[in-house]
Amino acid sequence: MPTYFGDIAKAAKGASPRTDPPLAPRDSPTAFRPIPAPNRLKRRPNLLPLFADLLTGSVNFDNKASIDAKNVADGLKITGNCVQKGGAGDPTGTLKATYDLASDVVAEAEVGVPSNKISASLAHSGLVKGMKATLSGNPQDVKTAKLALQYLYGAVGVKADITELTAGAPKADVNLCWADGDHAAGVSGITLDKSFDPAALPKKLSWSVQSTGVVPDSTVALALSDAFDTVKASVVTKVRTVAFIFIVVEFALNLPRQTFPPLTASLPPDYQIDKDTTTGAEVVYKRAKGTATGSVGFSKRLSAACTGKAVVTSPLPLNGAAAAPVLTLQTTGDVFANTTGSASVQVDTAAKYKYGFQFATKV
Repeated sequence: MPTYFGDIAKAAKGASPRTDPPLAPRDSPTAFRPIPAPNRLKRRPNLLPLFADLLTGSVNFDNKASIDAKNVADGLKITGNCVQKGGAGDPTGTLKATYDLASDVVAEAEVGVPSNKISASLAHSGLVKGMKATLSGNPQDVKTAKLALQYLYGAVGVKADITELTAGAPKADVNLCWADGDHAAGVSGITLDKSFDPAALPKKLSWSVQSTGVVPDSTVALALSDAFDTVKASVVTKVRTVAFIFIVVEFALNLPRQTFPPLTASLPPDYQIDKDTTTGAEVVYKRAKGTATGSVGFSKRLSAACTGKAVVTSPLPLNGAAAAPVLTLQTTGDVFANTTGSASVQVDTAAKYKYGFQFATKV
């Protein structure tokens, strides 16, 4: 799936690009972010990122420890991690070095442990204004070579991942996004290769729209995929629950008259915004099967150094389906100086559970 275009905007200004940052930083207490202005576009063509971050952001059921050393030498950064998948089995790890060759050229090398798998990349953000080009792959196997192009022009972003460069018939996966003020849209699933069939393209595309202007202090999003068989709708809001219900009802009542006064005008100020709390809801509907899954999430800053999250997901009772809620709890906070930790646990109605712990140190 496509990734962020934030580094393209930086490239256009001559800054060294970052590598696909998460929507909300790991130490961020919430997932809510308004859509930025077009010249600071940081939105995925695959939208619905806000609820995805609220739902799964920082939730991890692996045991993991990582270290991030930024100033090893001038322009050199070294990161490493050790992971035990699912909390069982032998741990694996990676060691990565990142070096700024110039203000717009970044080289990376990574080795896996104990696999000894090597990967390397070279990113250049100064070839064309607004474009970042990254060549990556395993130096020991030229067949793994990949060219990633990201380009931002005004409110429009384009990302193309080109593979099979040495096979004589390159394959390109293309994604598009657009953002203007409070609104954004994206399309993904465009594959260009020797078997490209324009007539079959509409069935492969995924469409997304997102807006922060429909409901105050909230983001609503809609995504269609699988030839419009899968419909995903979500809302993420900082409006208090009582106020949000009021807004939805008021909007529905005004819809037939097509009159939309300020939706929160009649609410007391203390019922409108809770800056430390983010709530969200999502429904995924499969049209062919007539099934749906619903999720509600809640994230709250518990203190200056600690954040808690709770998410409940369950099939919805459609066409004979039975509810089977799954509860996910997660907390993130400072463990000691320069180190953050998180703990995640998930349990279902049969008391089956899984958990994971992560620790990250920055030096």
